Amino acid sequence: MLGELIASGWYTIALLMRINCEHMLLQAASLGAPGVESVEWLAPVRAGDRLRVRRTTLATRPSKSRPEMGLVTFAFEVINQNGVVAMRQVNPVMLGRRDRSAA
Repeated sequence: MLGELIASGWYTIALLMRINCEHMLLQAASLGAPGVESVEWLAPVRAGDRLRVRRTTLATRPSKSRPEMGLVTFAFEVINQNGVVAMRQVNPVMLGRRDRSAA
């Protein structure tokens, strides 16, 4: 359809997860995620593209049922070497909260 080989959108999501794990989640008090709010595939990812991720914090709130946990909603953008946003994903991540009495 596009006249060349392009990556599956699901492969791009897998790359996003790998990058997030290596550069954020494995160093954080990550407690998982309740799901994904939205995914937008905006441009094709081609063989040879160099991808990076931009993470923007959209919202934070403490958990109502688990005071030791907070929910942080992020927008993750997968950006190619030309600055083109190929994919955007919005989802909350459950993170452990610091003990405020220890601060």
